[in-house]
Amino acid sequence: MPWEQIRWSMPLESQPIIVQIGENTHGGKKDDIFCLPDFWTLHLYAYEAQLEVDSHVFPIRPGYIGINPPGSRQIYHYLGRSPHLFAHFSIATVGPTYSVPAMLDLKQDYQAMEESFREAIRFWSINRRRSTVRLWDILWQTADVSAYESAENDIPEVVHRIASYIDTHLHEPMNVAQLAAEQGISHNHCTRLFRSSKGQTPLDYIQKRRVAQAKHLLIYSSLPIKVVAASIGISDPQIFNKFIRHYLGRAPKELREWEQPNVGLVERI
Repeated sequence: MPWEQIRWSMPLESQPIIVQIGENTHGGKKDDIFCLPDFWTLHLYAYEAQLEVDSHVFPIRPGYIGINPPGSRQIYHYLGRSPHLFAHFSIATVGPTYSVPAMLDLKQDYQAMEESFREAIRFWSINRRRSTVRLWDILWQTADVSAYESAENDIPEVVHRIASYIDTHLHEPMNVAQLAAEQGISHNHCTRLFRSSKGQTPLDYIQKRRVAQAKHLLIYSSLPIKVVAASIGISDPQIFNKFIRHYLGRAPKELREWEQPNVGLVERI
C-alpha cells in the first residue's frame, strides 16, 4: 500500500490528554528508535529523513505532519539536524473512531498548522486547557482528510504522478518535457493539465516547492547553506543566493539570521 494511503483509527470525541508538547531537534546520531507504549505521537516536520513505523516506510519532508499510535515502533533515519514540533498524548478509547493519515503533506496549509501548533506549545506553560483545545483542533483538522482530498479529486492522475515525482526529486535537475514524455503526454498537454488543475505551470510548481523547502531548511535547520542549496538542485552558491533573494527578499544567510526560531521545550523519551 502506498504510504499516502496508510491511516490509523483515532477516537476523537474526547479531548486528548497531553503529557508532553514542545519543539525539539534530533539528528545528533544517524538513527533513533522510539516506542511509547501508552501515548500517541504527533510531529510537524521541518526536515528531510525517512521513518519506519512497524512495517511501513514513510518519507519525511519539510511541511509534513505525522501521527503514530501507541505502541508503534518508530525508526528514524536522519540526514542531519532535524527540527520539529511534537506532542505526546493519550486519548480515551471510547466512542466512534476517525481515520487519520499516518503521514500527510500539508502543502499550502502548513503555515497555518504550524502557527496553531506553536500556540498549543506556548499555552502549555500558562493555560493547559487552551493548549489541549488547540491540539484537539489540530487533530480534527488532520483527521478531516476530505478537506485535503476534495481539492484533489478532480486532478488527473497523471498530474498527481508528476507532482509526486517533483516533490521527491527536488535535489535533481528536472526537465518538464522529459517528465511529460515519461507519462506519455506532450509538454504542452502537461502544461495545460497543470494550469487547469493546479492553477500553475509545472515549472512554477517546481520553483514553489524548491523555495518552500529551501526556506524551511534555512530557518529550521543548521545545515550548511551549500547543503540546503544542493537539496533543491542548485550547486552554485551565487545562483542559490540570487534564487533566494528573488523569491524571499533576503540572502540565505540573512534569512537564516532574521527568522531563526528560538528553541522551545525539549523532547525526552
